Amino acid sequence: MCSSRIALPGIAALHQSKSLAAVVCLTRQIEFEGELLHFTRQAQIPLKILEKHKWKLQLEEILLTIKPDAVLVKTFSYKIPDKLIEDQRWKFINFHYALLPQFRGAFPLYEVLKRQEPYGGVSVHYLTDELDKGPLIMQQYVQVHEGETYGAHERRLAEEGARLALQLSEMFSQNDFVLPAIPQDETLANTIAKPDTADLIINWQQMTAKQIVAMVLATNPWAKGAIASWNQTPVQILFARMGQAIGGHYQAGQIVELTESKSMLVACLNGESILIDVIYLHEGYLPAFKLIDYHLKAGFVAD
Repeated sequence: MCSSRIALPGIAALHQSKSLAAVVCLTRQIEFEGELLHFTRQAQIPLKILEKHKWKLQLEEILLTIKPDAVLVKTFSYKIPDKLIEDQRWKFINFHYALLPQFRGAFPLYEVLKRQEPYGGVSVHYLTDELDKGPLIMQQYVQVHEGETYGAHERRLAEEGARLALQLSEMFSQNDFVLPAIPQDETLANTIAKPDTADLIINWQQMTAKQIVAMVLATNPWAKGAIASWNQTPVQILFARMGQAIGGHYQAGQIVELTESKSMLVACLNGESILIDVIYLHEGYLPAFKLIDYHLKAGFVAD
């Protein structure tokens, strides 16, 4: 069961290992549904598309027809009915793309990158009626690389999730094997809420250069960048990196340099700076120097 392309590597791996009975998704995931439809047709994988108004009944019918050993949930937008989760004829196993219990919730990866955590991870656990609280079966740490965007780290999590899905399939193939069930440590538990638009605005007066760069990378591509504004021109910053030390002669958020031959250099707290390479405007994805066309220039301070 899936509602995100993060499931695709796992679907491919399970299909190649002849462990996959069917794939289930929801109709409201339009872009992903088209991609998944193409992939499953090419690989001749049964694809079951649930309709929003009767998906629970459809899911139960699918389970009774297929009689799977396990249902692997690799992101799903709705809460699965308790009676299906508790049915002993199959196991519902969730793939959570962050470390549990520290990063519970439907949108943990942004916070992992924004906080500059050294590791993300994939947590495989039993699905229960409480969000992300089921006992752990396995968990794998995945290092966060320097300069890695949300999209790039998500891709590596997807690949690790595929490897763990194959490992889980091998466990099921052993007749007498009992899956681990490790209780989560509630003293470490934390539930992460999805950020709203206000959370994505750069606070030049409080955030360090490293924090701003981390926030920018954590919003690429899903939010089209962290939000800033100069001269009443709203800008979403998609890619940035640490710049050189520039001393204390500039205000935080002030444009130090903006030319066609170089990236946009912006002052930060403590005499540091960031280099802004890629931005998003309503007109499209652009190199940062194109802000010259919007009459921005060195000396302007963020609104």
